[in-house]
Amino acid sequence: QLVKSIRECAAHALDLGITLGIENTVVGNFLDTPYELKRAAERAASKNVKVYLDVANANIFHPPVEYIMELKGLLANCTHITDNDGNYAHHLPIGMGNINFQEVISALKQIGWDGYLIPEIFYKEDPIEGLRISKEKLERMIG
Repeated sequence: QLVKSIRECAAHALDLGITLGIENTVVGNFLDTPYELKRAAERAASKNVKVYLDVANANIFHPPVEYIMELKGLLANCTHITDNDGNYAHHLPIGMGNINFQEVISALKQIGWDGYLIPEIFYKEDPIEGLRISKEKLERMIG
């Protein structure tokens, strides 16, 4: 049923020139592994269906680099890039968790990905400061 729904949405989106992104979740049994995401995107069989990678969500189940390598060619042109400790889907500023972002950036470059890195920060203490921290760290990593 999911694939049928994705196909229907993709057909309407294609008519409008829109790419449909399937984001990895954290519910624990639905589109949360790279293999489930790949299967859903491939079975949708539409050139405008891509996977929208959320690095923090990925870190709950598998190393984010595993998602990147498995989903080569299927990744959307933007990626949520935030941090967490791998136990809960916090979306913290980069450097406040355990994700190795040098490896993430390197893997994205290795597969030829050239999209937008979007810090999706949920940082109650100071949201603007959280974005500033992530922006500065990303700029240093990317160069």
